[in-house]
Amino acid sequence: TLSKREQCIMSICIPMDSIFRTTFPENISISSSIESSEEMRENEEYILTCSILNIAPVQNLTVRWYQGNQIIYSENLTNSTKKPTNQTSIFRFTPTRQDDRTTIRVSNNRTTLNFTVDIVVHYKPRINTTKLPELVPVISGYKEELVCEADGNPAPTVAWNYTATAFLGSNGMLTVNEEGTYICIANNSLAIVKHEIKVILTEDYLPLLAGFVALTVVAISIIFIFIYSIYYKNTKMRRYNLKNPKLSIHNGNVAHNGWDIQLPVTKLS
Repeated sequence: TLSKREQCIMSICIPMDSIFRTTFPENISISSSIESSEEMRENEEYILTCSILNIAPVQNLTVRWYQGNQIIYSENLTNSTKKPTNQTSIFRFTPTRQDDRTTIRVSNNRTTLNFTVDIVVHYKPRINTTKLPELVPVISGYKEELVCEADGNPAPTVAWNYTATAFLGSNGMLTVNEEGTYICIANNSLAIVKHEIKVILTEDYLPLLAGFVALTVVAISIIFIFIYSIYYKNTKMRRYNLKNPKLSIHNGNVAHNGWDIQLPVTKLS
């Protein structure tokens, strides 16, 4: 039997004899190149063996390996003997982390025997850099939360390494408000993975921008009021003084408040 570590793929090993059916297989099983006390590791090659016992005839026997409903490997076994014999199909398998927690299943169309085994794949930690970019700007006077998350099998532990002042919260969350270098560390039995983050301080220019806009509005308002007052005095606020009108003998006209009114004047003798 296989251990938990032999989790790889959902597979089916089906031997088919298209010509004769003399004997049914006594047993079908899957074995692995690893020890029963070990687990598979990511990106390492393993040999999976499908054993078919006491089957005859072997000629044109086809063994297929399935992942779900998809054939991932097919092998034609040829043997001219008519006597019952044992046959094996070998599949070389290199698991990835996506193959973790899957199942290998072996079945045969000549018998109801089935064999399944769960697969466990161990893989090193991988830090979620989507939530943790390499460069993090922080507005001066404000705080920023850095979240260090990592997946792996076995489940990794997460820690921070930093020299600046910071507050370490739960779930690998670090609150920072100073420039510096912060290192997220994820560790399991396979590897130690580090991710370095640089925090830089930036100024908050929004208050300065708002003040500049307000000052500009005030200056424009003052200029507008000044121009309007001059225009109003020159065109809209003229006053005519009717007291003590003076007669102007220039051109025989009457002078009135500085304006010449074209009225004829006759001199009296």
